[in-house]
Amino acid sequence: MRQRFSDLGVARSIGILATTIGWLLSGGLAACPAWALPATAIPDDTLSQLIKLTENSKLLAIGEMHGTAEVPQLVAAIARRWSSEPGPDGKARAVLVALEYPQTQAAILAAYVDSDGGEAAKATLLASQFWSRAAQDGRSSRAMFELIDSVRALRHDGRKLQIAAFDMNADQINAKLDRDLAMANNLRAIIGANPTARVLVLAGNYHVRQRDGAGWDPAHRFMFGHLKDLAPFSLKVDAYAGQYWSCRGAEASSCMVSSFARASDEQRPLGLYMDAPSAAIGYNQALMLNYFSASLAANKAR
Repeated sequence: MRQRFSDLGVARSIGILATTIGWLLSGGLAACPAWALPATAIPDDTLSQLIKLTENSKLLAIGEMHGTAEVPQLVAAIARRWSSEPGPDGKARAVLVALEYPQTQAAILAAYVDSDGGEAAKATLLASQFWSRAAQDGRSSRAMFELIDSVRALRHDGRKLQIAAFDMNADQINAKLDRDLAMANNLRAIIGANPTARVLVLAGNYHVRQRDGAGWDPAHRFMFGHLKDLAPFSLKVDAYAGQYWSCRGAEASSCMVSSFARASDEQRPLGLYMDAPSAAIGYNQALMLNYFSASLAANKAR
């Protein structure tokens, strides 16, 4: 059964949707440069509903379409709220933000969040291999950099925040391991090393599915299918329409802003909802926004 949150209001949902569709039909999306599109703010009431919904979850996975501005902002907002709340013992709660980055990036990320965030620290991070690849996909976008910087700022403000990277390491790549299984094993080790922390994971939306099955392999098990024993909460974030930054190959020329719009039979309620198709592929909840705005590669956007 689909669940609309009453705070959003039916009239508000219809009005926002009508405005968005009218803007799209008038050519607004095509006419407006990707970097000029404002990010869709997550309403405070929706964020509060999500925080309440996941209050007993130690492991929350956010599934995204890489290359948007909105989803990294949502992760930053959740980290901010989580890290401000006391744990069962009344003390500040430890929060670990885990990103779909190569594990070789872990030390570089940790160094940045421990830095003063000045130009030298930024330059060091952005000069690292992951952030200076010829083809930089949405995982090294400006919005992702801002998410990492928000972790740094909160940490320097006294919050118990850490950052981690769980994508395949060199040994796993050389062994030609299944990527979802390798990432699950890496994330399990990270969680085991931080037993008191709440863990907030940002990954591609396929990886956070808890049900087996993919178009290319009906038996494929995704990352969070391997982690069901940890009782994760998987949230899929989607939008009616918008733009995102992606790469279709290994060359810089393959990276670009792409646009999309959902077909009429793919429409879902604005805000948080749940339906049978989302449950069938292994999500606990879904969030529908008006649109996604593209976030370019951090080095390109500077």
